[in-house]
This record gives sequence, C-alpha cells and structure tokens, in this order.
Amino acid sequence: MARLDDLQAWDMEVRISETLQKLRIAGMDRKVSELSGGQKKRLALAKVLVQEPDFIIL
Repeated sequence: MARLDDLQAWDMEVRISETLQKLRIAGMDRKVSELSGGQKKRLALAKVLVQEPDFIIL
C-alpha cells in the first residue's frame, strides 16, 4: 500500500509543477507575503486547479 501512496505523491508533484508552469509562476522562491497582488491571485487559482475540480466559479 505504501507504493500507492508514493505514486499519488509523485502524481501530485507533477500536477503542481505543470500548473505552476502554465500560470507562469514556477520557480518563484519568495514567500507569499512578498508576491504581488496578481501573483497571489494566480497562486490561489493554481491551488484550485491542482485539485482538478469539475467546475470553478470565479
């Protein structure tokens, strides 16, 4: 069963990386408090998209 958990963790890391690249916020090594308003909004959207919701209300 541990193997399944490892695969799920790897899948989540891949989804996070892809989502951050799509929203052009990958590679940022700053605290959230140091991000601009627009970057914070993109980060909030990324957090939702990683969970793969059926729909998003903006």
